[in-house]
Amino acid sequence: MVRLFLLLVFCAGICIPAQETGGTLKGNTREYANIRILASSSDQRYVVLHKTYRTNSDTVLIFERKSANPIADTILGQSDVSFLTDETILSSGYNKAGLLNLRSRKVKTFDGVKRTVVLKDKKQFVIEDGKGNITVYSKNGNLLKTLTDVTELVGNGKVLYAMRKGADSTYEIIKWDGQRIKLVYKTEDKINKITFLDSGKFLTVNKNKVFGNRNIFTVDVVRISDDKVFQSDAVISSKGDRINVTQIYNEEVFLVDFQKTERPVESNMLEIWYAGDKTFRDQKTGSLSHDYYVWNVRDDKVKQLSVQQFNNYVGMLDSRFLWAYSSDENFSYTGEREFDIYLYDAESGKSEKIFERVGRLIASTDRRFTLGYEINRKEWLIYDHISKKSEILHLPSKASNPIFTGTGEILFETETDLLKYHVKSKSSELLNIGKGEKVKFYNFNPEVVHGFSTFTASVSQIKTGESLFLNVSRYLRDDTAYYAYDQNRLTEIIPFTRDNVREFTYSPNAEVFFSVEENFNRPAVLNQREVGSAENKILYSSTPAENRLASLKQEILHYKNSLGQPLKGVLYYPVDYNPEKKYPMIVHIYGILNTGANKFLSSELGNNGFSKKLLLENGYFVFQPDIVPDGRGMGRAALDCVNAGLDSVLNNINIDAAKVGLIGHSLGGYETNFIATQSDRFAAYVSGASLGDITSFYFSFNELFKVADYSRFESGQFAMNASYAENKELYFRNNPVNYVENVNAPMLMWCGKKDTNAPTGQTMNFFMGLLRNGKKAVALLYDSQKHSIAINSKEIVDLNRRALDWWNYFLKDEKEIEWINKEIKDAL
Repeated sequence: MVRLFLLLVFCAGICIPAQETGGTLKGNTREYANIRILASSSDQRYVVLHKTYRTNSDTVLIFERKSANPIADTILGQSDVSFLTDETILSSGYNKAGLLNLRSRKVKTFDGVKRTVVLKDKKQFVIEDGKGNITVYSKNGNLLKTLTDVTELVGNGKVLYAMRKGADSTYEIIKWDGQRIKLVYKTEDKINKITFLDSGKFLTVNKNKVFGNRNIFTVDVVRISDDKVFQSDAVISSKGDRINVTQIYNEEVFLVDFQKTERPVESNMLEIWYAGDKTFRDQKTGSLSHDYYVWNVRDDKVKQLSVQQFNNYVGMLDSRFLWAYSSDENFSYTGEREFDIYLYDAESGKSEKIFERVGRLIASTDRRFTLGYEINRKEWLIYDHISKKSEILHLPSKASNPIFTGTGEILFETETDLLKYHVKSKSSELLNIGKGEKVKFYNFNPEVVHGFSTFTASVSQIKTGESLFLNVSRYLRDDTAYYAYDQNRLTEIIPFTRDNVREFTYSPNAEVFFSVEENFNRPAVLNQREVGSAENKILYSSTPAENRLASLKQEILHYKNSLGQPLKGVLYYPVDYNPEKKYPMIVHIYGILNTGANKFLSSELGNNGFSKKLLLENGYFVFQPDIVPDGRGMGRAALDCVNAGLDSVLNNINIDAAKVGLIGHSLGGYETNFIATQSDRFAAYVSGASLGDITSFYFSFNELFKVADYSRFESGQFAMNASYAENKELYFRNNPVNYVENVNAPMLMWCGKKDTNAPTGQTMNFFMGLLRNGKKAVALLYDSQKHSIAINSKEIVDLNRRALDWWNYFLKDEKEIEWINKEIKDAL
């Protein structure tokens, strides 16, 4: 029998309010708990669960597979929890720490704790008190060492380095290796920061000296294996806003990047914009200037790199060759950051363009191969650093997210299967894993070597001895399974399920593991599972299930639009549904929404005025149809997809077809505006943070994302796939304000006056069109709000109340609502 027991360390004393039921706004502000897995023991015997509330403290719970009786809850604050050994857990928070032996269940507590560092390889832990003192303890909590005057410490699980002030205004770096303290470094220069490099083999020491009114910055490197310190007077700069050091592959060579943000000159009188400016996105925030050095510490050689042609270098290859690019933009700001990428020879200073207009680079672990997706060609290119040749990968289908296997292949996601590309034979094959279904990599994170804005350079390869997890979704059956893929061997972890599997702790050495799962009518639970078995045992539920929600009904409808595109729509039935009654329905739109069908219906008010649970509790059906772009423009596509969804859902005789409302926010708000000008199937509309005139919005600059808004139409979410100059008619036919006189149902519009994504003028543009044409409309302009309404604000309560009022007035004939009557009834 599985038993739950809890970490008994200390209590924050925060009470959680009792939960209410019902369809009121007050009832829908109650809090549901959220759970996530913090850690599990390597043998999968124990798992640590983190339980959090939106505004309250959190709880840490520990589960053991072979125990019996539960112990009461303990409330903790912002807990940091990790396994010291498979049977020992260290937790910290609220200025305390606790060491729990899972076998004896004895707890040792520590006060005055700022943070803890675990040295797992040594089975030790370190406590920092925030007053310059650190103490080192054994796995049993026995004191091993005390250090004073410490200003910074870093640990990598194996060793601990600390910085402290020595005598005579000197700075020292000391090392604890698990047994003894060693003085590694001493200097009269001010040490600003010490950092482990990603390889874990070196420590960097960032310093600065003051000469008159000038600050000079430099970097030293410490080799961890023998604590040898490398210094160079040639690696120096006046730029010190940020200093990035990259170890180049596995050599003792480093790319040192001193950065400074060059702030724009501010003027209260004048702002100048240049059409030829190639740093357009950065004109208000400032641009980065660099000093770059390639530093070979083994041979004590330093080379400063020129920043005239290239102002960004990537140390991802070897000591001689670097990737290089200029961050000046030459492509009219039509999408995310993309650059021409050059191979730069640090010895000769010569460069060769290898990739054209790519948004990221992906390398194999041995750095022999680098991939880039070229935007113009819409194809993957591979560069071989031995043959010095690049080639197009001729793949049979659209492929994304490449991962090198280490055995001469590259794996790609596709819409219908996992694709394997054989580098040597230049051939590819579908692995028949999804059997025609969508396959995605699950929880795989490449190692990012370099990043600038949205551009990244990373190493993406399966590590030796580790499995690659796959998520396979069956479109027609609305379920998902999870697999482990390892050297052509496929292991089923979780068979197909309609539940939303949020995370799991699978280990190839254990037959049992843990998972957190939920569904729309069931809050998240912790499950114990056996590998490949459909059976699971619920160990813990994050929130006691409400009977009214547990019986809630949902349908996932399958249908096609007029072009034959398969679509889904998710229909939620009202709480306490009676098949003898008819109900009004709210249609909520944005894009693809079926992916949220198995996510729990929380009680939080919608930051966009849409609260699904609130509507269901107030006697509404809720329908969320998918919208997909198709070349006709997003407005026309949305109209077609929504009509197809309505044709399907209105076969349900319990839905009152005369009492249907449409709501959308942001892109969904634009879609709502456009549909309102074309449709007679809705009795009322709610549109939030929307676009009314896409022509004027197309020719604007987005202050939130620092991008030309036309990029969002030509290559982004509005999916026009053509510029305004190339197809003016397409833009005209998808522009809501061009047809505003056709709106035939009342509209409630809202926006935040501090919205820099869809400015207030766009809402008012369409509202003024409604006013000019004698339509019934109300606009809510929230002074202090942005694109979405802030959680826990008075405005979010106001918006959700008014949205519910709007639906009740027009779909339930509740006419005694004064603020709406002021618009709908003639003034006296």
